[in-house]
Amino acid sequence: MVLQWPEADVEQEATAVTSIDSGAIEAIHSSAEVEAFCSAHNLNADLIHVTRLVNRHMTGVVEITNRLQSEPETGETWLLIDAALVAGTKDVTRVLAEYNALIQDWITTTEAKARDLITVTFSFT
Repeated sequence: MVLQWPEADVEQEATAVTSIDSGAIEAIHSSAEVEAFCSAHNLNADLIHVTRLVNRHMTGVVEITNRLQSEPETGETWLLIDAALVAGTKDVTRVLAEYNALIQDWITTTEAKARDLITVTFSFT
């Protein structure tokens, strides 16, 4: 599933995160399991928010996927969001700086409870 969100200024972003239309929610769930997990943990707004942050901070994003990941030994489950970047990206320093900016923005704009249930990664296609 490809998720692309238009850039928004901070005021619009805050409004969008607190008021989500059902079409936006349906568009971001990659599976019924992801939908159920997000609903059970009240993560729909957080999923949309972090997806927007990925698009805002990372260049060369060609696809954003999400899926559930579990730790068999502890039984913990979390939502994994992966930003696939263009394969030709050679500037690792830039990619890491963008990822760090994304994480810093996410930390300052998202509750710790939600961050405990969501992991954001990147990969190269």
